[in-house]
Amino acid sequence: MEVRVPFGVLEMTPEAGATWRINLVRHRAAKTDSPGAEDSSIIASSENANVAQFAAMTLVAAPTARETAARIRLTDVRRSEETVEHGFATILRLRPAIETNRASRDVTVRMVARAEGETIAQLERHLRRLPGLWAPAGEMQMDLGRAFEGDLQITVSAVAGGGSLNASATFAVDEQGRILAGQ
Repeated sequence: MEVRVPFGVLEMTPEAGATWRINLVRHRAAKTDSPGAEDSSIIASSENANVAQFAAMTLVAAPTARETAARIRLTDVRRSEETVEHGFATILRLRPAIETNRASRDVTVRMVARAEGETIAQLERHLRRLPGLWAPAGEMQMDLGRAFEGDLQITVSAVAGGGSLNASATFAVDEQGRILAGQ
């Protein structure tokens, strides 16, 4: 879990490696059909104010842009040949997933389809915030403009304003929509 604390407001500057004591408590109100409320705590007793029982937490330095790691995957690909408004075309239905070790703002997710080195279609999605894990709620659809035979290369990239995220991955997809390489 990542938590950011505005230490300037607290008038203190903690150092990486410092150990603090912490207690987390969650209270859930009773539902209409349940017998009562529920309290959860990392302390195995009802003494939530006993500092001696709090868990130890060691502070770490905030990651720099260089330390931001990202993993891009295609979790689902479907490829079909369909009659469309402009004729007959290959349609790709894709579901990318992007995982990072920190949140980023103003992220552009771009998917580029290539056949034999030629760019044949592009699709972009702009995100105000990528919280660390992102996948679209539904499939992203790409009309390649005409029918294509053979393998396709799909490049998925994620770039954030300010340089906090810059990652890409390329995947080979066969005629049946199987991901051959790049995972």
